[in-house]
Amino acid sequence: MVECGVGLNFALPLGILCGQLAGVLSVEWGIQGMKGIFAACMLGSVFATVVGYLYGLLLNRLRGSEMMVGTYINFSIVSLMCMGWMLFPFFSDPRIKWAMGNGVRSTITLDGFYDKVLNNLLAFKIGNVTIPTGLFLVFGLGCLAFWVFQKSKTGVMMKVSGMNPMFGRSIGIDNDRMRVMGTILSTICGAIGIVVYAQGIGMYQLYTAPRDGSSFIPQKSRQLYPH
Repeated sequence: MVECGVGLNFALPLGILCGQLAGVLSVEWGIQGMKGIFAACMLGSVFATVVGYLYGLLLNRLRGSEMMVGTYINFSIVSLMCMGWMLFPFFSDPRIKWAMGNGVRSTITLDGFYDKVLNNLLAFKIGNVTIPTGLFLVFGLGCLAFWVFQKSKTGVMMKVSGMNPMFGRSIGIDNDRMRVMGTILSTICGAIGIVVYAQGIGMYQLYTAPRDGSSFIPQKSRQLYPH
């Protein structure tokens, strides 16, 4: 979003929530291993594309106030999804639902599904340290994909549009389209990122966790490293 001239994405929880919803659905459907991660990433990308497109249209209408709008969207969408997690009717797996009443648990563990699947892929040890080779490969592929996109025609157009919208308009670049595209890509990155992150810590943490970074840290780690 910085590349396309919108500014910092303060509404990144939009993408995180898309990824979490897709991830919880993959658990509900019982998809395991790499297939589970792939399904969660693909479904989360579909959700994020729709949500990012709508959010991009909103930002185009409120040009100049993007970061303020993103802050409001951040707080409001997380609060709205807190109600959604309690009301969604399509979760029936007892590992997902509360033991009593309706609603989704605040923490969905990935044991038996795809807990640390990427971390353990081609992993090796150096002394007592385990190197998560698969996780590094995924991160490297993401960086490579972004670098290739920046060198592409669309990537260059997006960068020009973000740096100088008037010049971009003068050479025929649709600035609004570039802004929407950048917003969609940022939202997709958030959706895929939370799936990769969740498999690394072995759980999805829902409700206010997308807004509270400390909520992503497992409880044991918070006790060992309270700061």
